[in-house]
Amino acid sequence: MGPDPGRRWRDKSALDCNFQKESVDYAHTVVIDAETLLGEFLATGPKAKGTAGTGRPKLGGTKKKPPKDAPTLSDLGLTKRESAEAQMNGDNSRSHP
Repeated sequence: MGPDPGRRWRDKSALDCNFQKESVDYAHTVVIDAETLLGEFLATGPKAKGTAGTGRPKLGGTKKKPPKDAPTLSDLGLTKRESAEAQMNGDNSRSHP
């Protein structure tokens, strides 16, 4: 009697599942590393100041546009939540290497 064809497929299926798990684990590691680097970049980078410190606007005057010294989160395509989570990852990596 020859080898069991069902066993061959079970073995191949087990290998495929293991490979998929390793691939997902690796992809998760890449995402965490990318968020950590983003958090470090955001924490050390220049902050957008907006119109802070320009004083109260005159009545009937024109609105001032914020200076474009540093990119805003929306310029970077980020939400406040994404920025905060990335910075927390960056803080955690610095305190727990």
